[in-house]
Amino acid sequence: MPARVNQSAVAMACVLMLSGCGVPQEVAPEGVVPSSCEVAGVIRAFDQRVEGADYIPTDWEPSEGTDLFEVYEAGGIACTYGVESAEIGGTVMWALASDELWIEMSSEWKKAGYVASDIPDVEEYEAFVLETVAADDQPVWFINFHINGVWVQFGASKFVASLEDALGIVQAAAAATSPK
Repeated sequence: MPARVNQSAVAMACVLMLSGCGVPQEVAPEGVVPSSCEVAGVIRAFDQRVEGADYIPTDWEPSEGTDLFEVYEAGGIACTYGVESAEIGGTVMWALASDELWIEMSSEWKKAGYVASDIPDVEEYEAFVLETVAADDQPVWFINFHINGVWVQFGASKFVASLEDALGIVQAAAAATSPK
């Protein structure tokens, strides 16, 4: 008489074979979006560029079609840092970056004149930089980069005249995406 096979045992054996017998597979860690704007490393980096800089609470009202709107739609946050009384500072935004979102935004940035760039000492997947001049002839910088599955944007004027000027802040913003 043939032996009776337990169908549950067969199903479990198949699952284990297909999953490598339960051996953990190496998976690259996904990044995180900070849960608040009180990111000590970012505040320190801003303070190194602009003495007395701190987090400046801001009531955002994003308009559809803007990067801020897309960051909020993706569940991200936008944080302004600087010296409010001197009207000097910048904004860092973080959001999880699905492939679809990143491709869509990259296309828009390229159309707007952003150029692909490599950020020193940041292991980003891809980065786009725009340098322009404001109405008051002050330089304006926007840096968008994708790291650990997170889209990070840094934008500033007045105190950033080159990518090198922004490096400490950009590096701190990138570090904030590392899982703890």
